[in-house]
Amino acid sequence: MEWLIFAAAIILGVFATAWLTQERLIFFPQPITSTAHLTARAEPLEVVTADGKRLHGWIVKGTTVPAPTVIYFGGNAEEVSWTLADAHWPREWTIAGVNYRGYGESEGTPGEPELTADASAIYDAVMLRQDIDKLEEGYTKSFTIYDTDDTQKVVKACIKELGLDEKALAPRYVRNAISSAKNRGEDAEAFSAKAQY
Repeated sequence: MEWLIFAAAIILGVFATAWLTQERLIFFPQPITSTAHLTARAEPLEVVTADGKRLHGWIVKGTTVPAPTVIYFGGNAEEVSWTLADAHWPREWTIAGVNYRGYGESEGTPGEPELTADASAIYDAVMLRQDIDKLEEGYTKSFTIYDTDDTQKVVKACIKELGLDEKALAPRYVRNAISSAKNRGEDAEAFSAKAQY
């Protein structure tokens, strides 16, 4: 009976430790090692959050004014300057990239509630700029964030609409193939030319 209590205590201890340290297990802040890799079009961008923390990043202005704008809010174990320097971004677009709290030169400690609030502050700061594409009068500003589950649903709907067999053409495989093509900088035409049916 004692071994059962001991085993239960160890199991509960492991789960309690994981719960109490989950944010340290999720976030891996990265420093800025250099900004020499950034394009000359990159300008510093600072966003002050509702609780007064300063988030740092860059805005790479598009070659057209006003320009369509992408807001990139980093990723785990990523300092955004490297993503902003990627040559695959369309030059016409404006790309705003901001580091999470505790990443790069951003102040504070990352956490789930902070990420949500910070994303809203970044969006508000970028929407106030004059050099980004605004919608025509009479339309409302809106944006959509697609996560993995959402993109999976879109791919499933496309497969169904095209009358293809979902079992023969797994949505996850299709989504991954599209993502890989985007990472290689292939447009729809180049991807289609290589497709095997």
